[in-house]
Amino acid sequence: MRQVSKKIDNSYVVWFERSNRWIQFEEPAWYINKLYQKGDSIEIIENKFAERYSFEKDECSGIVKEIWNNIDEAFNTNIVLEDDLNAADFINNSNIEKFSLKRYLVNGKIIEIEYSSRLAEYYIHPPLAYLEIPKFSGVADSSFHIIDQGEYKLIFQKDNENTGWVYNDFMKLKKRLFINMANTMYNKTTNNWLSFVHASTLSNGEKAVLLSSPSGKGKSTLAALMQTRGLKVVSDDFVPIDVKLKRAFPFPAAISIKPGAFSIIKPYYKNISGFYFKETAEGIVHFIPPSKDEESDMRPLPVKEIIFINYEPGVECRFNKLSITESLKLFHNQAWVSHEPEHARRFINWFVNLQFFSLTYGNVGKGMKKISELLN
Repeated sequence: MRQVSKKIDNSYVVWFERSNRWIQFEEPAWYINKLYQKGDSIEIIENKFAERYSFEKDECSGIVKEIWNNIDEAFNTNIVLEDDLNAADFINNSNIEKFSLKRYLVNGKIIEIEYSSRLAEYYIHPPLAYLEIPKFSGVADSSFHIIDQGEYKLIFQKDNENTGWVYNDFMKLKKRLFINMANTMYNKTTNNWLSFVHASTLSNGEKAVLLSSPSGKGKSTLAALMQTRGLKVVSDDFVPIDVKLKRAFPFPAAISIKPGAFSIIKPYYKNISGFYFKETAEGIVHFIPPSKDEESDMRPLPVKEIIFINYEPGVECRFNKLSITESLKLFHNQAWVSHEPEHARRFINWFVNLQFFSLTYGNVGKGMKKISELLN
């Protein structure tokens, strides 16, 4: 199994192929990792560690074992890919009902999605609704079948030899659908992508800034607000980064505004009640289409900064620069990164040249000002 390592200041970040994990090492952990990679047993490492750092063997045993176990887990844990599952094996019967058929026009491509249930349409369709075309009699560029089998949710790509994937919830399925849609939109395969990031992407026409956070932390709200200031939202929630250019490719799903953020957004959008919406247990989620600019809508953009967003009503505004190592962990909590060794090298060489910030805001105006300053 291969490793990829990169020295950053006084530490190393190491990628483990089998588990597709990045781990940060400082001394003495880096020394233990080097001995592990040489194939030394834990007993030999304990002896060498004690000699190198002037410890009694009994004193260093616990330190070595803890670091050894973390390395061993990363080294030997296989990532589970949904591609390894045969979706056809999970279908309970051959008579799958068709609830609806939708066709979407994006980047000059027709993407067709057949939904087997109202629930399947409820989870997938809303952010794509504004892209729907009412009538189309030709052959779609890609055709997908979303099947709700209760415990299992399945996606079949009909135009790709009925390739299928299996999930236990629709949110994971939606990510796979968006990956395959991006492949169609840009004539790529999954192997052409470096990463898919859970982030909203803002553009000033020259570069992209990624706003990343877990769901419900205010990134989409801030992105929608910045759109009213003349910036363009080229992606919301899903950002593909390609291997060759290492640029953010637009994915034009509508901006999702959760019930708690409606009062913040409403003063800036006079016709928000006219946008597509869906009802949830927490209230109504609105979907705001990105502003249209045909010439630059689908142009990939270089990424210079990533901002990790956190909305906290009791905080005015805190904007701090982050180190690469602390940003790497935050990024991986919100991203999928290719498990190919060569892609791992390209990824870390790209990542170390970005700038990272944290923005915690409760004062919307001040949060918007910080984003504007960064982009302008």
